[in-house]
Amino acid sequence: MQNSTLSLTTYLTNRLVGIFIIISLIFFSTTMVVYWFGLDDTAEFYLYEDAHEFQIQQQEIDTRFRTVTQTLGSLNEREQNNFNHRVPWEQPTLISENGLDTYYLKLPPLHNAPAFYVMHRFEQHQSLDIKPLLFTVTSMMLCVLAIVIFFVLRKVRQQTHHFRTNVEQLASHHTIIFSEFALAQQAILDAVTEQKNAVKREYEFASFLSHEIRQPLTLIGHQLARFDQLDMLPPPSLSLIDALKHAQRDTTQLCDTILNLWQPQDCTVSSKTKINQTLLEWANTSDADIQVELLAPEHYLQLTKPELALLLKQIETNFNKYGIAPLKVTVHSQYLHFENAINEELLQQSSHGIGLFIIKAIAKKANWQLTSSQNELTFSLKLTKL
Repeated sequence: MQNSTLSLTTYLTNRLVGIFIIISLIFFSTTMVVYWFGLDDTAEFYLYEDAHEFQIQQQEIDTRFRTVTQTLGSLNEREQNNFNHRVPWEQPTLISENGLDTYYLKLPPLHNAPAFYVMHRFEQHQSLDIKPLLFTVTSMMLCVLAIVIFFVLRKVRQQTHHFRTNVEQLASHHTIIFSEFALAQQAILDAVTEQKNAVKREYEFASFLSHEIRQPLTLIGHQLARFDQLDMLPPPSLSLIDALKHAQRDTTQLCDTILNLWQPQDCTVSSKTKINQTLLEWANTSDADIQVELLAPEHYLQLTKPELALLLKQIETNFNKYGIAPLKVTVHSQYLHFENAINEELLQQSSHGIGLFIIKAIAKKANWQLTSSQNELTFSLKLTKL
């Protein structure tokens, strides 16, 4: 199952815009809370300051905006009613009515002194409301933040577009300023360049094999065929000529198989070979000690017989050179497993491969995954279906 992907700019936009909205709401809410708490704290300070002065000087105050008195009856009926029913003891209280914002404070008797009452009045139309100022400052800050986020997202989107364009065109036409994008772009371009070079080397190898080896082998085959027209050949030479013909045919078939591995694959043409039958025939005809264990019913591989024969030939060559009998072959429904002991005298050699260059090409064509492992005693090769 393929994992879903997400655009970098979409990811940043969703996260940054969401965070921006949340921060804006929190900022506005905090500003309003601070505004009201600031007003309450200021009013509370001056209420208690007047109360403290009254306790020291015992002098009542009765002005248009301030009142400190011990006589509740000296107040009007509305103010008396507020003190009696709406204002708790020792708790500053704001009551807005009749165009006035009035802060009330009622203090209980202390040291046989009667209770006293403190009021501060403010006309609402003369009060300076700092909420618009707070709103303006907050809005300006958030606008600056929004502009910064916009240009950041714009730059990221531009760089993402440049990165995609450079990769698609396999060239650095647009400047990349983000180091992560630059490193990723360079890695991709280097990988593509290396892949092109590898393909070029493969075609050069195939061309060399076709022109410099296969054609001379064909010519040798034609020349060997001319010996069949001669009647006066000495008997000892007949066996030598026959061996040369056999070697020429095997080498030509090997070249044809290798060249076929580099040919473009036609998905409409499918070549299949029975794996169990081929392995049993290989074990019976080989001079090596090969033990085949079949743990799966007969099934087919997407390979031609010469290609599978070439793979088995490489395995057998490696076994004869580096291994100790027997070569164990196990057939499973999803993979083939080859294992043999290693000759201790050759452990220090740098290579004991089985022609992995050819094996990898065959595995790729058959849609197999090639894995090999080695320890001090054994070497194993596993070909797994993908």
